[in-house]
Amino acid sequence: MGRDAVQETVEPTYRPTVQDFAQVLGERRRFSRAGRRGPSDPAGEDRLRAILDRHPTRV
Repeated sequence: MGRDAVQETVEPTYRPTVQDFAQVLGERRRFSRAGRRGPSDPAGEDRLRAILDRHPTRV
């Protein structure tokens, strides 16, 4: 193993999706009071998608 192997770094390819944020919010919602989101949008994915559209992640 030379020094080239150490300097060669791999860029992270993981990018969070709306489902990941929805899962986190779903877990946090269990500890909050009665959910303020309607049954048509249980995980608040519409709001999350709007937030992600306004703040795009770098590719």
